[in-house]
Amino acid sequence: CRGKLIVSRDTLSFTSENAKEGFRLKYPEFSSTLSKDSLVIVSGGKTYRFKSATALSAQENRQQLGETARRISGRQEQTALKRR
Repeated sequence: CRGKLIVSRDTLSFTSENAKEGFRLKYPEFSSTLSKDSLVIVSGGKTYRFKSATALSAQENRQQLGETARRISGRQEQTALKRR
């Protein structure tokens, strides 16, 4: 499935070629981990695995996913601080 993962201030969303595969989640609603070659998002019993659509090598894929994972982590931390 191809689409676009969007890290915004309040949500993580995925828009897909197939509308049934898309989602929009608030940061407290999911967990994210970085595996060897994919970014894994888990929410409500569903698991989503992402790879870069633009990377030309495995190393570039890991680098791009790492940047995305850091952005997500930073947003989750900011959201947690706001809730306190």
